[in-house]
Amino acid sequence: MKEKIKKLENLKKKIIKETKEKVWFYSEEYEEYKKSALRYGIKGWLGTQAIFFIGSNPSKNPSKNPPSVNFFFKELKLNKFKNAHLTDLIKIRTKNTEADKIIEKNLKKQKRYLEEEIEILKPKLIVVMGRRCNKFIEGLGYKNCHFIIHYSATRFPNHKKRFIKEMRDVKKKYEGL
Repeated sequence: MKEKIKKLENLKKKIIKETKEKVWFYSEEYEEYKKSALRYGIKGWLGTQAIFFIGSNPSKNPSKNPPSVNFFFKELKLNKFKNAHLTDLIKIRTKNTEADKIIEKNLKKQKRYLEEEIEILKPKLIVVMGRRCNKFIEGLGYKNCHFIIHYSATRFPNHKKRFIKEMRDVKKKYEGL
């Protein structure tokens, strides 16, 4: 496990070096995200469990400690995914309105990072969060993917219930692998 963490740390350094100022790891929001994750015991990027939770891209959400993030971490903890690997298809921060264009432009290069993450951790299951991420992941040919709504949608009550159900389904599927 220590070897996997070391490899993830090295990959993080590589991403920072190659992606520069737009990378998620430089942002103030990332530091807030880490604090929130720690409150729930979530490993996040350094999670080494054989399951990935992947979104399309890190947002430029100016809000600190949004309730949807805390809800997501709570659900990860409840479903015994505290050590799951949390990542994004591309590591470039972007506004939601620009995301499709930024992803399309950078997907080929950024895909290398995701493939390195997969090579390091060899996940049994990749949980793809949100329609945007699913749209791009479907074309990449990864195996053992399971689609759920993105946790940011849980600000709507009916989506919150759906997310909880989908997380229970993920747990069952993961335990069955």
